[in-house]
Amino acid sequence: QTPILQFTHAQKYQQQKSAKQTGEVNTPSFLPLPLAVEITMSINHKVYRDHAGTTTEWEDIHSKHGTAGYEYVKDIKKAHREQMNVDWTSAEASNINNDGPRDRNTDSDDSSDDEDFMDDDVDSKFMEEYRQRRIAALKAQQAQRAKEKFGRVTHLTRADYVKEVTEGSEDCWVALHLYKDSSEKCRIFAEHFNELANRHPALKCMKIISTDCIENYPDALLPTILLYNEKQMKKKWVGLKEFGGTKMDANSLEWEFAQEGAVKTDLESDPMAKKLITDAMEEALKRDLLAHQIEETE
Repeated sequence: QTPILQFTHAQKYQQQKSAKQTGEVNTPSFLPLPLAVEITMSINHKVYRDHAGTTTEWEDIHSKHGTAGYEYVKDIKKAHREQMNVDWTSAEASNINNDGPRDRNTDSDDSSDDEDFMDDDVDSKFMEEYRQRRIAALKAQQAQRAKEKFGRVTHLTRADYVKEVTEGSEDCWVALHLYKDSSEKCRIFAEHFNELANRHPALKCMKIISTDCIENYPDALLPTILLYNEKQMKKKWVGLKEFGGTKMDANSLEWEFAQEGAVKTDLESDPMAKKLITDAMEEALKRDLLAHQIEETE
């Protein structure tokens, strides 16, 4: 029944609006609906409004979504608010003369409707903010996945050095291992370098035969590790000493790279520090024992 009622008022509103535009009739300005609106249909049903100037939820929904034919809803609400303002102003003036305060909200029948619309606006704003936050989070995840696209050590040729290393480091960190298969130290480093690449897929890890990269590069300087970022070389390591020597592991490698900002780590201290101290103590003890044995022999 309610939709039929609303459609009838929509038609009436459109007819009045058309008549104003054509000038066929002298139609007064739109007024609130009467206290009780009765529509006689073939089934003889009667539908009533609760108060003059109020609208139903059905009308509110269509007005909110801009349904054609429901433009009169806004006029009803506007006219009702204006009437309430007039009533309140008159009453307030009377109260001022009588020195008695008056609460504006006590006579407002439209407050609940306004609050409903305000709630709708708040809900819409909340959903839009949630949507924007969700989109931002998804974009951040996609950006992170785009960065984490390596995860292994790839071989580099001399012809691709500038493209893959220098220019390739514009938006990421690039680590390059200069090696030779005949070098034992290079084999030790390569084992842990592979693990580091797997741990940190955002780090671009590459390797190249030393003499392919630099002609006549001395084997005594192997392994050599170059670290690039923003098209510039940020760090150069020669040999294994800074990684802990031949006793190095992936943690010590990660620690050194983290000190340069190339990777993130959960390590709180240099994992090789304790090993180095232990090794130094053992080496000193060996020297003392050897010196004692020589003294006894003499």
